[in-house]
Amino acid sequence: MKSESSVLIIILIIFIRSAIYSQHETVSNGKWYWPSTWSTDPNSTFYPGENDDVVINHDVSEGGECRNLTVNESGRILVGGIIVHGNVINSGYIGDDPNHDSDEFTARFYGDIANAGTMSIQTTYLRGTSDQNIKGGDEVVTVLGACYDTDPNSAVVFQGSQTIKNSYLLMGEIKQNYL
Repeated sequence: MKSESSVLIIILIIFIRSAIYSQHETVSNGKWYWPSTWSTDPNSTFYPGENDDVVINHDVSEGGECRNLTVNESGRILVGGIIVHGNVINSGYIGDDPNHDSDEFTARFYGDIANAGTMSIQTTYLRGTSDQNIKGGDEVVTVLGACYDTDPNSAVVFQGSQTIKNSYLLMGEIKQNYL
């Protein structure tokens, strides 16, 4: 009986801990892989991963991987790239650091994109297995550089105003929805 109670307590602790660390929010400027950048314990080794939701309120460099991504007006993801397995809501900036020469910024998006900020991305891969919606505001310019839709069975649906400069490789279907 005592060992069953111990196992139950351990399972409960693991469940609670995973629920606590399922969302990460920036608390300071820093690199993606620095635990001190995030709202989790700065002395821990935790930083966001592919199963975590992320909220960016500061400058974050050397992007990483997450489930859903929200970049608020004060937030910027700079240098490197980002992989988002869910949806993106951007009111800030995602792309190369405009103040420094940097490597090419690459993004892989598996879900929908709602952009009211700026996206200045050299290479974008739209990897969704179902239709992906890209929504921009009236005055928003999305500079996606080379943009690849990699699933021939899904459509990319543009809503609002976006500008894609350079090239777009389409394997699926493209649709324009006028709001």
